[in-house]
Amino acid sequence: MEWSVGTITNHAQRLGLSFGEDKPLKQDDHSVDALRYTIKTTQHIWRPHVALNFEEVA
Repeated sequence: MEWSVGTITNHAQRLGLSFGEDKPLKQDDHSVDALRYTIKTTQHIWRPHVALNFEEVA
């Protein structure tokens, strides 16, 4: 028997299981939000000191 997403979903529905919505979880991400905010709001201070030379990276 070949298994596909449709087959698995059908079997799960027959068993009364549901997978729910496929969306990112919004829990315990406060530190990431704080870091993102800090980087964005202080960018004018540190950006002139960061050399971006993409030719050396490649």
